[in-house]
Amino acid sequence: MEYALLLKDKHFYESVLNNLQTYFLASKGYYYWRLNLPDLHSENATALVDELRLLRCLDQGSTIFNELTYKIKACFLAFNLYRYNREGNVFCDSYDGRIGKSEGKVSLFYIDPVGLKILATDFPLAKQSVENTINLLKNAPLNNSGFFPAYYDLRSGKYVWPDKFMAVEQLYTISYAQDAGKNVTILLDFLRNSIRNHGKIFNAYQADGSPVGEDDSAAVYALAARIFHQAGDTRDEKWCYERMLAYRINGQSELKGAFGYETAQSAFAFDQMEALLTLGQEGKTSSEQ
Repeated sequence: MEYALLLKDKHFYESVLNNLQTYFLASKGYYYWRLNLPDLHSENATALVDELRLLRCLDQGSTIFNELTYKIKACFLAFNLYRYNREGNVFCDSYDGRIGKSEGKVSLFYIDPVGLKILATDFPLAKQSVENTINLLKNAPLNNSGFFPAYYDLRSGKYVWPDKFMAVEQLYTISYAQDAGKNVTILLDFLRNSIRNHGKIFNAYQADGSPVGEDDSAAVYALAARIFHQAGDTRDEKWCYERMLAYRINGQSELKGAFGYETAQSAFAFDQMEALLTLGQEGKTSSEQ
């Protein structure tokens, strides 16, 4: 839906929205986070980050396409996020409809300030919960490399650090932290140094900044390009964009045009979606590349 909005393609947007409502919308009004394709069985649980993305898309769609029904759907989703996806007075990672309980933590890369502020606008009773949740991101400590904790434990009241730091999660957190007005210069500089010293941004790092393995990915570079764009760093944005394009499969396989490894037998949907959003940011469409 985000890509459809970049293209301003209402037919595409409607098609994706219809699929979401057919297969992912629960009778209680929240959206399932995952669908088992073989039997089309939905896992009866939510994911805050996914529903906030959907909320943003519905809100933006109502403006771009001048469609009131999208705004009504956004308000209904905001109400159900407030109703189900909170622990205390803070939004949490998920609600498990199988046991009727919300999760007692919030991952920092789930805290999307723009989506949360839309939520507060569409359902004003959520304003305090939104503020409390964004403050957890604003007040998060950073380690010496500039990495963020993985999540905040709502029951113990403590930030929790991971055994290793996944680049995708940290990149999303950087983006959201910039939206929240938090200074992320240390981590941006760390990424720049990784580019200069190693010629890549690795998929994972240790706490001391050393890489875990040698792998990188199209999704990492797609995200990094958008973050450097957000920070006004055109040089590193261009470098990451070109590294992302280097993952484009050009062989004569069924995967031609996808983002992944030339020798691979499959391509990850996540890489494709992140690459499409970055192509959209750069003013390109998938057919132009």
